[in-house]
Amino acid sequence: MISGSRSSRPRRRPINHPSSHPLRRLKKNSRRRGAMIIPLSSQPIRPSAVSPERSWWGIVRPARRTKENSPNRLPGRESLIQNRSFSKDRAPKSGMSIQRCWTAALLFSLLFVLFSFSTPSAFVGDEENTIEIYQRVNASVVNITSIAVTYDFFLNPIPSEASGSGSVIDKKGYILTNNHVIRDSERLEITLADGSKWPGELVGSDPQTDLAVIKVNAPPERLTAIPMGNSDGLRPGQKVLAIGNPFGLERTLTAGIISSVRKNIRAGDLEMDEVIQIDAAINPGNSGGPLLNSEGKMVGINTAIFTPSGGSVGIGFAIPINTAKRILNELITKGYVAYAWIGIDTQTLLPEFAEALSLPVRKGVMVARVVRGGPAHRAGIRGGTQRVEVGNAILVIGGDILVAVDGEEVASAEAFHQVMKSKRPGDKVRLILWRGREKREVEVKLGERPRRGR
Repeated sequence: MISGSRSSRPRRRPINHPSSHPLRRLKKNSRRRGAMIIPLSSQPIRPSAVSPERSWWGIVRPARRTKENSPNRLPGRESLIQNRSFSKDRAPKSGMSIQRCWTAALLFSLLFVLFSFSTPSAFVGDEENTIEIYQRVNASVVNITSIAVTYDFFLNPIPSEASGSGSVIDKKGYILTNNHVIRDSERLEITLADGSKWPGELVGSDPQTDLAVIKVNAPPERLTAIPMGNSDGLRPGQKVLAIGNPFGLERTLTAGIISSVRKNIRAGDLEMDEVIQIDAAINPGNSGGPLLNSEGKMVGINTAIFTPSGGSVGIGFAIPINTAKRILNELITKGYVAYAWIGIDTQTLLPEFAEALSLPVRKGVMVARVVRGGPAHRAGIRGGTQRVEVGNAILVIGGDILVAVDGEEVASAEAFHQVMKSKRPGDKVRLILWRGREKREVEVKLGERPRRGR
């Protein structure tokens, strides 16, 4: 039958029929397969039985499809076990590896920063202490230029310059230095640590201790005061630092130790008591600079060196800071230091001298000369009348022999002068003395020692 034969054949539709359009056919096939077609720009992730894999650098990549995890394969018992195994082992393991990688990267970055910006210290403890002290104290040291005028053979004025050092002791501008640095100067110029130069004014000086105070009218913010220590407990072997301007080289640091603490030294016409001997190198220009202990506190004022060549040979001397403390107030307020004065010249009586001269005492202080009009002269004390030679010594004999002051025995001229230093002008002292074979007691009112030129 034609109708039968016609019905068995597939019915052909015209090309322009809606059902024959390719998109129409694609949609039909998609419905049959259970799929969905949407624009690519907003296409969601299609559910799958296989979880995506992550690489170690964190980029997501799709998992490989195998026969076991193919979406066309129905999940059986074996595939479910495999998928469950995958979800427990593979996915968390990837997450933990990412966390470890980020932690390692962070630690590496921190180590890089630390090693890049930190400079390991190559200094030992003593060096760090020295460096720290210098950085903290060197701004307190100033350079002092003393300008003096001398005259040649034809009386023509010739200006000359000399340099020394000093220490700023307070924000008011007071500077402590040596008397010989400023002696005979016509003008003073002070160079601070910042390089600024200021005129200096002499406030007071004391030739006896070789100390002086000058003042600079600089703003307080430009001045750094030096800390002062205590010199009474100094011992040989202690570390000391010296800062000064040797030969004009500003704020030069040298280090050494205390070699000795001496009772008295004589340098030319200058006699100093209680001096600190050091081996730190000090040279011309260091005079007046600070001597520091290991705490960075000033314990002395560098003042002199012993040298056969003109340079440092490791024997230097400094004035104890406690000596300066005792007279600073007088130097600032009065311009000088008033010392008690008795008006006599003395010699030490040794036992061998007493035996050779058949004297009634074995030791004491021989009065060689009495200053006319002085306190001792007014009290009736007598000086020597003749010179004799005993061994290698020349003695002036015939005067009184002092043996005690205010009940304190004095066995040498140095001991007698130390007692006098503890007195003030106007004090009264009781002296025990021998005149010939007679022992006497005399009261003397002390005067003020005449001041020498600065």
